[in-house]
Amino acid sequence: MVVIDGGPGVDWRPRSARTARTLLHAVTGDSSLGIHKDPRGKPFVPRRPGGRPVHLSVSHSRHVFALAVGPVPLGLDVEGLRHPTRWRSVYAWITPPAERLPDPDPDTFLRGWTAREAVVKLLGTGLNHGLDTLSLPPDPPSTAPGPPAGSSPFRPVPLDGGPCWITHLAPWRERAVALALESPQPVRSYVVIDALVV
Repeated sequence: MVVIDGGPGVDWRPRSARTARTLLHAVTGDSSLGIHKDPRGKPFVPRRPGGRPVHLSVSHSRHVFALAVGPVPLGLDVEGLRHPTRWRSVYAWITPPAERLPDPDPDTFLRGWTAREAVVKLLGTGLNHGLDTLSLPPDPPSTAPGPPAGSSPFRPVPLDGGPCWITHLAPWRERAVALALESPQPVRSYVVIDALVV
C-alpha cells in the first residue's frame, strides 16, 4: 500500500487515474499494465495470459491519496473526520443497530466507516450495498498489544459468499486507513510525504 500526502491545497481527484497508473507501474515494475473500470466503476487490472493477477484499490481523503496493490481482490479506504458536527448521524446510518455504541467517539466512527467502505470496495458494490448491513468483528481492545507473533492482524468479516478479511493500518495524520482482502496477505506500507504532484 502506498500513501501520498501532497500537502494542503492538493486535490487528488483530477490526478487520481494518472497517479494510480504511475504507482502501479512503480510497485509492479511493469509499465505495460493498464487500469480499467468494471460496469460498477471498480478499478481493475486486466490479467495477461500467463501473468499473475494484479488487483488494486484507490482512495483519497482531501490531500492524501492511497493505493493498494495485491495478488487477491482488495478494497482500501482512507478517511479523516470531515464533518466534526455531523459524524454521529452518519455513524447511526452505517452501523447495524446491534453494533451501535451508546456514546461512540470519532475514532470509532472513522474505523467503522473505513472498514465498511473498504469491504464494499472489495465487493465492487459501492455504497449501495447498505453499510448498515455489514456486521464487523469488534476491534481489539485499545490497550491490547499488537497481534502475537505469527498471528494475523486481519479479522474475518462474514459475508454471504464467505468471509473477507479486514485490518486497520497505522493511522496517517488523523486519518483512519482500512484494508479489506479476499484472503489474508502480508502487507507492506509506504508513505510518501510532500510528493511532487504526478
